[in-house]
Amino acid sequence: GLQYVKSFMMVCGIEGNKLPQYAQVLCPWEHLMFGSERAFGTPGAGGSFGFADPELELGFGYAMNRMDYYLYDDPREKRLREAAVACAKAMA
Repeated sequence: GLQYVKSFMMVCGIEGNKLPQYAQVLCPWEHLMFGSERAFGTPGAGGSFGFADPELELGFGYAMNRMDYYLYDDPREKRLREAAVACAKAMA
């Protein structure tokens, strides 16, 4: 909800209520963990997902060639995301 939008606004240096409507993104939460607390991203249709993490200096995007019914945490994407975050943390 609003907490995630405000977090994104702070990360991106956006002041007040000037966040474009199309720019609403998620930050990690208990049901969708990705990157550090400063990460922000969004799921997409059929299991796709993308996020950026300024703390880990990591950008991640997953787009599949066969859609599925997952809104988030598609098992195919989740394994790759977790591996990318683990590698970024190991290099930090």
